[in-house]
Amino acid sequence: MIHVETGDVHDPLSNSDTQQRQEGSDDQGYDEGPINPRKSVNDDDADSKDENEESQADNFASYGQLVGPPSYEESVMYESVVHAGGEGEEEAVSTKGPPLTISVSDPQRRELQMIVGMKSGYIQYKVMTISRLSSYGSPEKEVRRRFREFVSLSEVLKARFRGYFLPPRPEKNAVEGQRMKDSFIEERRVLLEKYLNRLAAHPVVGPSEELRLFLETDGDLGGSYQWQKFLPAQANFLEGTAKLSKQLFGRESSVPQPGDVAQPSKKTNDYLRRMKEGFQSMKQELSGAARNSDVDEKELKLQTKVVEGTWDNLAETSRVAEKLVRKFERMGAVYGDLGLSFIKLSKYEETEGTDRAAFTDTVSCAQSITSDTMQAGVALVRLARLAKKVTGKMAQDLGELHDYLYFMPAVLKALATREQALLTLQTLEAQYEARAKLVEDLDNQASLVVGGDRGKVRKANDVRNEINTLEHSIQAARAEYDKLKKVNRDELSRFQSQKKKDFTAMLHSLACVQAAYAERSSDVWLMVAKELGATEEQLYEAKTVPVQAGIRFD
Repeated sequence: MIHVETGDVHDPLSNSDTQQRQEGSDDQGYDEGPINPRKSVNDDDADSKDENEESQADNFASYGQLVGPPSYEESVMYESVVHAGGEGEEEAVSTKGPPLTISVSDPQRRELQMIVGMKSGYIQYKVMTISRLSSYGSPEKEVRRRFREFVSLSEVLKARFRGYFLPPRPEKNAVEGQRMKDSFIEERRVLLEKYLNRLAAHPVVGPSEELRLFLETDGDLGGSYQWQKFLPAQANFLEGTAKLSKQLFGRESSVPQPGDVAQPSKKTNDYLRRMKEGFQSMKQELSGAARNSDVDEKELKLQTKVVEGTWDNLAETSRVAEKLVRKFERMGAVYGDLGLSFIKLSKYEETEGTDRAAFTDTVSCAQSITSDTMQAGVALVRLARLAKKVTGKMAQDLGELHDYLYFMPAVLKALATREQALLTLQTLEAQYEARAKLVEDLDNQASLVVGGDRGKVRKANDVRNEINTLEHSIQAARAEYDKLKKVNRDELSRFQSQKKKDFTAMLHSLACVQAAYAERSSDVWLMVAKELGATEEQLYEAKTVPVQAGIRFD
């Protein structure tokens, strides 16, 4: 399998990672990633076939054993190819740096005493923050956090910043036996560092009080009173069941309170509200049209479909990019295998061929064959080394696709938050209309009785009180929906702008690296041609006359 160094993947919406994309391991490759929907069985078969076609160079000898390490000139050539797309990027990066720079390091095992002498282990990570924000107590701060505190941060941010495109938190479901393995701990450390830096790069979440408390509070977050205030309320099954029974028997109002409608129904103990919103959603689906959707909402729904289409396109493009990197890697492996075979053949000719050529008086011819074969083999090995560098850089550049593919579910979830708020508003409006009609019917029935029907009058007054509460709840729900609608519009605009910028930079870097690789490959073969006796005129013609495909290397 091709391996990708996960530490260089950056936030799709971050402006602070341009420089990081220029760094990375030489052995990087392209990984499918945790999210790759709609991958066909044929693709899996092709991947298995690719893995079985690994290079046979290891069965011979390493490049260094046969031809020695790269020369200084070769190293300069390789580096010039890898950094071909990075010219001028340093000027684009702010000299001040990002407001927050966060590193996660030094994972340490801790033991927790359980009952009956049993012990439970967990990992604590050192979180180091370098801040340029005035709200932070010091420019540098170091705390220790365990994974469940990262989970708590994610829950707090999702409740506080509804509708924002928040980066997804690393998954917490891991096989019990794998949690303490060094490889898993390191992988999680890298993912947690990227997660925090993506949050820090967000223009709203980055300077937030919630993130500051997480990065600056000493000790366990659970013991911080300030942090406890941010924790969202969790739905309780027993409380929800008791509340539902009271509502059904009329001992508690079934009308949601204004302070509750700003939160999604799944986060409350009001099961009756959940059922009513579910019924309203089903009713709208059956009717085929949403209730009272304004122009802005229709536009946002269209944008949601565009995002869904983008996700599909990213999944397909990611598969194509992976195949491209694999093919380039196989090409480099073939260069290496062929080059090593030529070098071995040259060494064989040097020892065995020269001895036998003495009997046929073709010693000079054998020596020429040995030299030419060695030249071709060394050239192929140089190209294999160059292809290895380029493969890593291609995987690093195309990793931008993987980042966005991983980010898309969070975008759709943020858009769905607005739609849920709209459903809450529409459900309340439907209840308001039903109760207004009920009051009108009760008043008409009470007027038919001489002196008025006291029972119906009393019931009409109760419904009027519910209508009064509904009016305030509708106002609160509309304010929440309008806020989420604005947040979604702003986030979509920012997302599209940053995506265009990131993909343009990715394609520019990829094209520069490919052009530089073609130029360096041409130089290698021109040097071989010169060693084989090509004249200056022939070399000049090879560089200046276009080949049949119309490609030039100068």
